[in-house]
Amino acid sequence: MSVVHTAVGCLGIVLGLYGYESEDQQNHFINLLELSDTKIPNSYTSFMCEKNTQYDAQEWLIGITQEKFYARASGERWEQKIPEWISKNAPQIIIEGEQLGIVSKSFPSQTSFECVAIFGSTAPHMRLTIEDLKDRVEAEEISTQKVFLLTGERYAVAKVDGGEDYIQKISTKYHVVKDKVTEAMLMEDLYKNISSASSKLKNILFKTVDTPKGNKARPNTIDTIEAFLNGLQMNECKSVLFVSRAPYKIAQEEDVKKIMYKLSPQREFEVVGGAADIREVKSKNSAAYHMLMGIAGGLYGGFERVTMEINSKNQMCSSIEYLTNYKGNIISRTYAAGSEKNVELHDTKID
Repeated sequence: MSVVHTAVGCLGIVLGLYGYESEDQQNHFINLLELSDTKIPNSYTSFMCEKNTQYDAQEWLIGITQEKFYARASGERWEQKIPEWISKNAPQIIIEGEQLGIVSKSFPSQTSFECVAIFGSTAPHMRLTIEDLKDRVEAEEISTQKVFLLTGERYAVAKVDGGEDYIQKISTKYHVVKDKVTEAMLMEDLYKNISSASSKLKNILFKTVDTPKGNKARPNTIDTIEAFLNGLQMNECKSVLFVSRAPYKIAQEEDVKKIMYKLSPQREFEVVGGAADIREVKSKNSAAYHMLMGIAGGLYGGFERVTMEINSKNQMCSSIEYLTNYKGNIISRTYAAGSEKNVELHDTKID
């Protein structure tokens, strides 16, 4: 068990801006860093916190969590090799992550939203996310007029999308060859089946946002949010509830904030996530790794937001150009040896 001690100084300030505000949360976060054999520089935990050191602490935190927590090469999440330190410490990582609230269900601050937007994923995760929405609607936790399925041109993989028979079924249903079955088709089929069994959800209009992959291997979370917003009428969806799932809700929420503030500041929005039941996961090593990837994705995704919050307190770094250059410096320093990981950093889509 790691020694518990509280983050103070600049690291404590930065963690607080990322939502880890309480002493208890910061203790658990530091425990995760210690489990990864990471030594925190003394200057970041000193009670005296100089202005520039807050930026340095943020840069260090993003860099070390991308290296130790994210630890991902090119390819999809299910294709990654789990780092040895994570496999060794998986039970304790899960405990710390649960205490951080990484896998807990989250709730909106209000019950009525004009629109709900559900994030795509692999078929089993999409099923759970849609069922979570159905349960919330039936329990009258939320009400809405329209549901949007934020998905796109990711080709189905039998290993993670329900098996060969299911993909063949969708292939026949949509009149496409098997290797052209997409996530959009899977999500639409799942939504129709689940909503049809709900007295309330089946009466709500829904629309599939089928995002093209363009020059990428597949569209990511940001691509689907942008496609959703670009397809709306001026006065459509004045309030939006985005529905994700733990443990990647924290990362996807940062993407939502980034794009909504940039492209649609007039709309009200919130992000919620269904709980991830660790007991249902066969591999505890995999569960621990996904929790850590979710944390790292949230830190990276919130870079601009947190930098500007630091700036507002210190009246520094006022230009967007500086922020862009600063972010580039972080990534170039962290991954000077290659660019493959950099391509994946914005990809916070749940697998």
